[in-house]
Amino acid sequence: METIGSLLLSASVPSPFYGGALLTSAYLSNRIPSSVIAGVSTYEILHSVKIDYSAFHVFGCSCFVLLLKLEHGKITAHSVLRLSWL
Repeated sequence: METIGSLLLSASVPSPFYGGALLTSAYLSNRIPSSVIAGVSTYEILHSVKIDYSAFHVFGCSCFVLLLKLEHGKITAHSVLRLSWL
């Protein structure tokens, strides 16, 4: 529960994305090495596969949404900054 709350707060994500934060939290907790089992993750033990950490990415990131022609003028911005949560 603490990890989910931290993900939502650090990425400024609204609560409707709680499910995505829950899945991300479970994914991460299964792949983080544990000192209890000699620095190996539970995923590595269950599947006998070395974890590829290059596949990890940021939980929430910036993106720009293109506005419809009716929503902007000639001298106003044609896109707005939004956050992507997936």
